[in-house]
Amino acid sequence: MLMLFKIAWKNIWRNKLRNFIVLMSIFLGIWAGIFISGLSNGMNNQRIDNFLSTSTSHIQIHNADYLKDKELKHKLFQFSDLKAALDKKYDEINYTRRMMLNGMIASANSAKGVSIVGINTEMEKSVTIIHEKVKEGNYFKEDKKNQLLIGQKLAEKLKVGVNKKVEVTFQDANKEIISTAFRVVGIYKSANSRYDEMTVFVRNQDLNKILQVEDFYHEIAIYCDDKEITDTLSSELSGMFSTLKVRSWKEIAPDLSYANEVMMQ
Repeated sequence: MLMLFKIAWKNIWRNKLRNFIVLMSIFLGIWAGIFISGLSNGMNNQRIDNFLSTSTSHIQIHNADYLKDKELKHKLFQFSDLKAALDKKYDEINYTRRMMLNGMIASANSAKGVSIVGINTEMEKSVTIIHEKVKEGNYFKEDKKNQLLIGQKLAEKLKVGVNKKVEVTFQDANKEIISTAFRVVGIYKSANSRYDEMTVFVRNQDLNKILQVEDFYHEIAIYCDDKEITDTLSSELSGMFSTLKVRSWKEIAPDLSYANEVMMQ
């Protein structure tokens, strides 16, 4: 072995230019591989973080019946118990509650089907970054009723701007059509233009008044400070609340989860 090493060492210095080129080629090849791998992983992690911090979060909890037909009546019946359980994990997670409706939004120029998300404006800030994505106007104002935050893509299709009124139509618990005017207070733009085109935000308190209900929620969205606890927390909550549907982001977006697994491999 020592003899082979000595012969190899002498061969290296026999033609310095040739071996220098070979060594530099190996070095650049390895460096390029590491660079591309790091860049790809970084882009993949950024894509997942954008997805989670904009819409999905790490865990979502619903009434199981709501996921079947997404009707207003399928609210979270165990909300107080669920809130108590989540508050015990305050240092590990942030969560928000939402009312979710399907409806139509119309301006003088156009109309489009949308997902209407009724939020607690302060709690939502701890889970999503929508408030940071407002490009025009404001996130929400406390002294105004029937405020609406709209995606830039949707605003362009409807040809509306800040302070303009739009008509929002949806069904109540008895499937009666309700049509109410909302004023656009802000226009947001996330990394997902399709999400921007399909989703509008209003205050939960405004929807409660319009629908004449109280503490009506369809979804709890949980954002984990350490994403590694997602699966453990999801399993734990599933065991505690067997009548509710607890799903991690991997179940909600299996295509994104699969792409992440492929990238990690």
